[in-house]
Amino acid sequence: MDYYVSKKCKAPGEGILEKSFATIKEAVQIARPGDKIIIGGGLYREWVNPIMGGNCDADRITYINKQGETI
Repeated sequence: MDYYVSKKCKAPGEGILEKSFATIKEAVQIARPGDKIIIGGGLYREWVNPIMGGNCDADRITYINKQGETI
């Protein structure tokens, strides 16, 4: 599953493109191995403590920037 995070959105979000999470912390609380967290441009000043990281390199949670967006 893909979860979206954007500084342009307000909490609470749903993690979908149209209603992104406002914080990375919201996404890591529900992400599971194999999921992708797509982070929009901006400065995120938050402490993130992922509940899960993954099972192995092939089955892990990945964090990537949203294409075309920067800080």
